[in-house]
Amino acid sequence: MKKVKILFFTSIVVYLALFVFGLYIVIYDSSYFQGMLMMGLGFSIGINDWIKLLKKKHKEAIIPLGYTSIFRFF
Repeated sequence: MKKVKILFFTSIVVYLALFVFGLYIVIYDSSYFQGMLMMGLGFSIGINDWIKLLKKKHKEAIIPLGYTSIFRFF
């Protein structure tokens, strides 16, 4: 279980590193293809872990009644 948690956070760190590095490449080197490729790779690596993290946080959060009634119509 401890290895899974370490891999989970490592995946999120790798996602952030690739995304920031891709953003750096786009802004400073003006290489749009390579920058978007890095950001896409980071996104594809970390999307599942971000979904798991946000679902876990969502279950722990207390949602006020007014918040849920607003989105009942959508």
